[in-house]
Amino acid sequence: MSIRSTKQPWRQARGLSLIELILFMVIMGIAAAGVLQVLSMSAKGTADPVRRKQGMLIAEALLEEIESARMTYCDPADPNVLTATSPAACTPALKEQMGPETAAPANNVRPYDNVNDYQNVLNPGAAITTDASGAPFGTAGGGAQMNGYSAVVSITDNDTLGPSGMAVSSAATNPMELLRITVTVTYSPGETVVVDGYRARYAPNSVP
Repeated sequence: MSIRSTKQPWRQARGLSLIELILFMVIMGIAAAGVLQVLSMSAKGTADPVRRKQGMLIAEALLEEIESARMTYCDPADPNVLTATSPAACTPALKEQMGPETAAPANNVRPYDNVNDYQNVLNPGAAITTDASGAPFGTAGGGAQMNGYSAVVSITDNDTLGPSGMAVSSAATNPMELLRITVTVTYSPGETVVVDGYRARYAPNSVP
């Protein structure tokens, strides 16, 4: 003779008690608070990607502007600019050197007439805050300006190219044949973008 159980399956099911539910909510709240704190710290330590991208675009555009400038022996105002074979053949006051030439003030505005003019030896580290047309960096198409961008240009006379040290010219005997250009853009306190480039004197008499 078989005996059948009279217990119903639903009677064996058991839900959460009020205490268990409260403990679950407390534990999840503590875990969520920890996750939010980590995300907040990560956000504070990470640069705004939009501003960093804008800073990179400014740095690359300024580097391209400088690399596209002339690199003649003489200032374009010098009558000898098309025939000079070395800086010695230039009018002394119009010989290209580091920084803008004081004898040709009309040419000493951006965009400068030579690569080396972007290195202002009279005011090293002077910040640039506008593009070549005079518009502030970060000006959007709609006219709204994203403030806080500035660039510093450093140009040095190098006789080697890159970290490998490949010799290109001798700075002692043939100065300013190769210039290293470093553009540093600051877009937030303590946040910068740095780009480097080189410019060789491949067309010393080119005055387009």
